[in-house]
Amino acid sequence: MIQRLLSLDFVSNPILLREFRARMRTPKTVVLLVLYLAVLGALTMAFIFVSGFGSGNATRPGENRYILMAVAVIQLVLLAFIAPGLTAGAISGERERQTLNILLTTHLSPFKILFSKLISSMAFIWLVLFSTLPLYAIVLLHGGVSPIKLLYMFGFYLVVMVSFGAIGLFCSTWFKRTGVAVVVSYLISLFLLGGTAIAGEMINVFMSALTGNYVARPSLAYITALNPVMNIWQIFEPNSYMFTMGQNNKLFLPPWLYFSSVYLIASVLLMWLSVRLLTPVKRRMGEKIQAKQEAAE
Repeated sequence: MIQRLLSLDFVSNPILLREFRARMRTPKTVVLLVLYLAVLGALTMAFIFVSGFGSGNATRPGENRYILMAVAVIQLVLLAFIAPGLTAGAISGERERQTLNILLTTHLSPFKILFSKLISSMAFIWLVLFSTLPLYAIVLLHGGVSPIKLLYMFGFYLVVMVSFGAIGLFCSTWFKRTGVAVVVSYLISLFLLGGTAIAGEMINVFMSALTGNYVARPSLAYITALNPVMNIWQIFEPNSYMFTMGQNNKLFLPPWLYFSSVYLIASVLLMWLSVRLLTPVKRRMGEKIQAKQEAAE
């Protein structure tokens, strides 16, 4: 895997160059960026106004922290839908334009094609993400949140972007139609954003009804800790607890580290499956025959 990453040649990779030029030069990119900032800025100002900015209480650090946390959660939800939306049409779009077979006949391997698509999509999302820094500066000016928390938050965003982007890329490789790939990607994203917490809580309620003992079950934290919203909330509020966990943390890792490990491993697995799906059957058979010949020699 490391050798494959080193062989990507980011400077002269034709897929990356074409994706960057095609994505950054279109008016659609500017419109999407403006809309994103407008929506997030409007929500930020709404939270500031509702929390007492208009009554002169906006400089209270405690309230400012909750404003930033609310903005961070809103941005997480937006990113969780933008990332798979950008990658869900990466391969299926090439297939619909009938350019995928031409792409596969080039010297580029399926891994290079997929990873280049993922990197180009992530680069655009990073651009969107960094453009929102002035919004966070508005809250940081009044104190209440340390800058190191922002670094943690952006690191968490990176994990979410890669993971949800890999989901969209896998769906794009698996399904032939872009519309189907986008819908399935969004359904998976919706489940991860809300379904993981709901599933853990429902299992807790069901087990409580069976046993008659209505208590929090910390072992179910292995399910609820997969919820990205709860994890980003814990970055700012480490003492808060997740559903079913109670005050006892039974995880063998901190929740954010457990979340990052599971999602990154799943992303690598999805990329591997995507490469297998995209690799032509004859090429795979040729690789096996070559491997057998090398082993025989």
